[in-house]
Amino acid sequence: MRPRLPFKKPRCRAQQGPAFVFVDTADRLPHGPQDKDVRVIIRRQAARSGCRRRQDGSTSERGLDDAESKDVLVPVGAGPTGLVLVTQDNGWPPMILANVPHPAPVLQPSYNGYETLRVRYNFDVTDLTSFTDVDLGKTAYLLLRDQPTRLISLLQKRSSSFLSHLPSRYGSSQCLDDSIHCVAARAGQMLGFPIRTSTPPALYVKALNSLQAAIEDKTQYLGADVYCATRLLAIYELIGLPDANHWIHHNRGGIKLVELRGPENHKSEFDWLLLRSQGPSILVDEMYRKQASIFESMEWQRFLAHASKTETDSDSSLWWEFFGAISFMPGILKDMRVLFDSTLPQSEYVAQSRDIVERTNKMHTALHESHLRYQQRPPYPPSLFDLPVCAESTVRVRLRGFLLYVIMYISRVTATLSPNEAECAVSEAEAQTFAAQALLTEKMTAQLDPTMTWHLEQRNALAHSIIQTRDIWASPLAYSMPWEERKYYLAQRWLQWEDSWRDGVLTVELEEA
Repeated sequence: MRPRLPFKKPRCRAQQGPAFVFVDTADRLPHGPQDKDVRVIIRRQAARSGCRRRQDGSTSERGLDDAESKDVLVPVGAGPTGLVLVTQDNGWPPMILANVPHPAPVLQPSYNGYETLRVRYNFDVTDLTSFTDVDLGKTAYLLLRDQPTRLISLLQKRSSSFLSHLPSRYGSSQCLDDSIHCVAARAGQMLGFPIRTSTPPALYVKALNSLQAAIEDKTQYLGADVYCATRLLAIYELIGLPDANHWIHHNRGGIKLVELRGPENHKSEFDWLLLRSQGPSILVDEMYRKQASIFESMEWQRFLAHASKTETDSDSSLWWEFFGAISFMPGILKDMRVLFDSTLPQSEYVAQSRDIVERTNKMHTALHESHLRYQQRPPYPPSLFDLPVCAESTVRVRLRGFLLYVIMYISRVTATLSPNEAECAVSEAEAQTFAAQALLTEKMTAQLDPTMTWHLEQRNALAHSIIQTRDIWASPLAYSMPWEERKYYLAQRWLQWEDSWRDGVLTVELEEA
């Protein structure tokens, strides 16, 4: 029997500097849909190779399976690279931690290795494309849990994703390989395959140890494989039991790596697809934290413009163009709150309000002009505002979200701060129109494109909040008030609406466990 690993109390975080955290939850997973027919269909789809799952793996993995799992918290603090995972002993049996091997020094890509993994867990990780485009993990999971048959359509959805690169990269990085294994095991267990309850958490610990070694290595920690491992571990939590919001720690770990890597380290198609999978959720997290976006910088804006011009696919090109425009939204929302909290005299308050409105209108114009150019270029796609007539790619679904949700949100910024009563009325009408269209699109795609419906449902709380507050926002009452009263009234109207949405959605989703 291996000796028990000694407990090592981590050093004070204050002495180590900023940290981000990776958390594992060991709650038991459900074994998938209980309906027999549904389970048969799901099994046939996920195990497309038709191969039966091999017997439990090597002796060392059986040792991992035999151990019971417990919660483990693995914070990341400062080290040689500024990122060090420190494993705390929170009750994990010594067998699990003792059996975690150190990463191999040299690895080579192996398609055969990936095929072996696919057969072992009866699952192809590349089938999880739809799960790479999630910003609100808890909502996404609950919607899926309530309608388990929807999982079939999600697994059948094929679109451009960093996951498509995993078979060719398998074997080149231990931390990436171990992350792929734990996600495959978790997904297989979710589908009801006979995978031991302790296997996914054990593989998760192994993946965290590999990630620790990678981020301590100055030659590796800025590499795409390390960043990809954080994205996969976020998916691991997302498709498991995200109720404790542990996936947020992985998501924020990825955000930190994006900051450290900067635009100069995003060069390959793999890098770009990784960033596309997380970019929107970075903006949502920045909105929640009430801070301006890292993507506002000139360096990032140049990168986004270059990516848009380089892409040959019209949807992908517009994605980068839209993203560059909407990256200014978190900063606008932050400055609104700063303005409302200020005690500026009227002249300065009006000047700052005008500046925010001008920035908002610039973003609004950029989105509409980009959308118009998109429709006028081959293959001349239909408007993103129109109702869909067929199933659409996840990229185009995301483009719809960029247009609908951002326009409805920033229209309310203008309706709050514009000194022109007519402009305020027009902006509120536009917010209502785009909110209604988002809800109608969700309803109309329920049968046509269940995957699109799933993505819209995750985000339509914003549309509902706008529709539900229509009467108070359409009222002209504020414009008959003296300036001081009007300023206070409009600020409170905005804060009550936005705080209600933030508390009901963002805080529930993004508050750390």
